[in-house]
Amino acid sequence: MRVYSFAVLLSILLTASATAKQESKGSPKPVTDNLRARSAKTQTDVDRSSTAIGEILEGNRCYKSKEYQMAIAHYRKAIVLSPEMFQGYSNLGLVYIDLQRYQEAAQAFKQALALGADSAPTYRYLGLAYYRLKQMNLAAHYYEKQVQVEPTSALAHNNLGFANAYLKRYEESEKSFKAALLLDPNLGNAT
Repeated sequence: MRVYSFAVLLSILLTASATAKQESKGSPKPVTDNLRARSAKTQTDVDRSSTAIGEILEGNRCYKSKEYQMAIAHYRKAIVLSPEMFQGYSNLGLVYIDLQRYQEAAQAFKQALALGADSAPTYRYLGLAYYRLKQMNLAAHYYEKQVQVEPTSALAHNNLGFANAYLKRYEESEKSFKAALLLDPNLGNAT
């Protein structure tokens, strides 16, 4: 099954509509040829996206089996095939987190954000990368974003509390820890 983005479908419909109008006025054949050329280009884009998705899935399989270098290779192929898909960057960032390559993780997650991965996990892992790099202002910033996207997450509040404590923002830290414990009273218990 082929999946087309809204923008691709809209482009095809608008081109088809313009072609139909021009053909009804007796316009020359090349307009139809232009539609065929655009459809072929669109099909190529769809094929590249499908292949990129396949690379991401294969990367996920490698990641789960801790074959990190193979996962990186698959995610990078996906990015080359479809650079507008944020999933390749997000998943690449996760591998880098596991490999403790935090600078590369931060770069991957920032690229994912630029492409639309505005989600709590993206902010959480970006915050974690900066936390591990001891760049606490950036860690706190992204943990705050995580709290905004996911306000009922005890973990989000807890992460923000630790970053603020490191920055000696004790009142903000205490507020975050209290919010975390209200959301999950067992958060501080060791298991």
